[in-house]
Amino acid sequence: MKAGECLGCIQADGIVPEWADSGRCRIHACVREHGAKFCGLCDAFPCDRIPELISWNPNIIEHLTKLRDQYNEISEKTDLKEI
Repeated sequence: MKAGECLGCIQADGIVPEWADSGRCRIHACVREHGAKFCGLCDAFPCDRIPELISWNPNIIEHLTKLRDQYNEISEKTDLKEI
């Protein structure tokens, strides 16, 4: 993993060590407000806030959609939804 790369909301609880001075990830705060495990599983996904919160990644919706699909595929094979 590269420096500054997020482990994901489920694993890292919104904390990226290199961002320690800025607190938790802003997208993670949004996820928590909506009671989701990560934004791909939010009832409002994809929403207009995501590109604003992750402005440095122009492909963020596509990236998060792939993560959601991977999560759903794995959770069908295991009991991952209990995490």
